[in-house]
Amino acid sequence: VVAEMSRRARGIPGTERIFITQSPLFRQRGRFFGRTSIDLDVKGDDFEVVRRIAGGIEERIRGLQAVNFVNSSFEWGNPEIRVIVDRERVAALGLSVSEVGEVIETMVEGTLAGVFREGGKEIDIVLKGPSLDVARTQDLGRLVLSDGSGRLVQLSDIASISPGIGPTKVEHVDLDRAIKLTASIRDDFSLGDVVKLVEDTVVGDARKGLPLGYSIDVSGQARSLDETWDAFKWSFVLAVVVIYLLMCSLFESWTLPFIIMFSVPLAATGGILGVSLAHASEPTIKMDTVAMLGFIILTGVVVNNAILIVHQTLNFIREGEPPQEALLQSVRTRIRPIFITSTTTVFAMLPLVLSRGAGSELYRGLGSAVLGGLTLSTIFTLVLIPALYSLWLDISAPAVQRVSQPVLAEDSKGAPFPGVARGK
Repeated sequence: VVAEMSRRARGIPGTERIFITQSPLFRQRGRFFGRTSIDLDVKGDDFEVVRRIAGGIEERIRGLQAVNFVNSSFEWGNPEIRVIVDRERVAALGLSVSEVGEVIETMVEGTLAGVFREGGKEIDIVLKGPSLDVARTQDLGRLVLSDGSGRLVQLSDIASISPGIGPTKVEHVDLDRAIKLTASIRDDFSLGDVVKLVEDTVVGDARKGLPLGYSIDVSGQARSLDETWDAFKWSFVLAVVVIYLLMCSLFESWTLPFIIMFSVPLAATGGILGVSLAHASEPTIKMDTVAMLGFIILTGVVVNNAILIVHQTLNFIREGEPPQEALLQSVRTRIRPIFITSTTTVFAMLPLVLSRGAGSELYRGLGSAVLGGLTLSTIFTLVLIPALYSLWLDISAPAVQRVSQPVLAEDSKGAPFPGVARGK
């Protein structure tokens, strides 16, 4: 529906721009437009220079294929009266521009002179001139000012007054005048790719020609993406470390959990492939924050299959079977329950990926990540983990056999003392 409305809205006479978006499930505070978007803050001291820089960036971003539309926070249309003070005349009268501005503000809007407090309440005391003196715009030029010597002068004698149209609002970021550009991204493009494209092709070139004191910053969802990635990265590492240490305490070994953890890269690869395939069939499925949570879930789920194989192998070894035969027997007896549990989990995840109902776009990325990671890990865990465990058994067997044999103590000439063992 959004695509059809956008197509029909193009070229309507009398319109400058028409924005048609779908409201997201979780809208950020103060954000008007839906979909994924990039925010650019153009900051500086002179508002005209900021407007010129932002206009050039807006035209360049509008020409990118990955962008639906670009909206600027700068809008004309606010009627205003411009008072341009003649600084030489004001200085000759012993006045300053700030003093003239204070008089105009007092007569038109009023100046806060103090606060009256009574009974825990505060009432502002505002100093304001008679409303009849500035009832009309042409009355502004008749305002009378007094210099330090008592001479009176009208405002029209020291300033030019003219009506005009100004911006509806002037935003400030970090105490600088700023214009915010919001670029809406098409559904078939990811936020990270578009951010890199805008940085390389538009923002990078614009920053080279910026005057001193002006800057262009990428904010909004682009900055949130970097913060989310940093938080997810360390959460994933923490999850891997916690799982490894937990298995070390359960197996009472440092090597066996290390072998089991090789199933985690398989799960991560499968999760990336799952999200990529889902994105190819449905562009709305992306590697978003919820999809990243699926990788943390995978970390604790996919190790279960490897734990079953290693634990059953240890059980057969304790029963007296050779290590290699115990490993083969473990895979042979555990392959059926592994496939049963993995198949039920995969089919249980399918509704999250295939559903098209309201709000389904929230969890489809997570379902795709878990589905792909669990499928690939289940298939290759039955090959990779037994192979690594078998290799470890071959490497550790001579060392174990050498440590387990007793060594006789020797005299100074190298002859062993009969019946005296030096150690095991």
